[in-house]
Amino acid sequence: MTRAIAGMSDEELAYYEQKFLSMQKEIFEDQAPMHEAYLHGGTAEIDRMQRAVLIDDKTQVAWHQIDSGVEQHSPQLVAEGNKQLLQREQLEIIDDDYDEMRSHPVTGEAMTWILTTVGTPSIPEAQAYPEVFPTEFSVDNSRYIPGETTIETPFPDGNIADRHDRWKLITEDTLPAYQELLASNPEVARQIIGSDFDSRIEDQRLSNRSGQVIDRMINDWKVEHQW
Repeated sequence: MTRAIAGMSDEELAYYEQKFLSMQKEIFEDQAPMHEAYLHGGTAEIDRMQRAVLIDDKTQVAWHQIDSGVEQHSPQLVAEGNKQLLQREQLEIIDDDYDEMRSHPVTGEAMTWILTTVGTPSIPEAQAYPEVFPTEFSVDNSRYIPGETTIETPFPDGNIADRHDRWKLITEDTLPAYQELLASNPEVARQIIGSDFDSRIEDQRLSNRSGQVIDRMINDWKVEHQW
């Protein structure tokens, strides 16, 4: 893996950056019309989109769940609707893009591992993959001292290009963080949803997050010893 990364050309790096940014655009172009329709016409507009075959039945139901949840003050209904929209996003809209990146000759596996390592959700309080599912290993010290030492690294135990790994992160961390944001600070949630697409893309560029990534690589090591 290290050899593949070290030998990566500028063209290879450009391919992955453009692919990743195009995925963000796909998500935006899929989700934004639904959000705008709902904001301007409620579920009636969502139903119109379904009749026009712009969205499927599951997506229509998801928006009705969100709408009912808001009216009934039911966070559970809102959560169920949002979960269905996330499933559409991750398992239908961009799943093939992740597969394409990971299967890219020579560098695909290594590069998607890097993306898993450095990727950061845009939702406040949501954590990166390695923060939720870090790689850990144990060292047997019995030859020198009693017990075992466990080392937690800042590297991921998984790969977001795998739909199961990606969905596990969403359901166990990203979605709960989003639900908490909706409940505690809905205005910030609306600002994130309605933020300028180009600005969101710029924020996702590795060059603009290098300091944060380096800090994690240096500081997110944990060592515990059990006697």
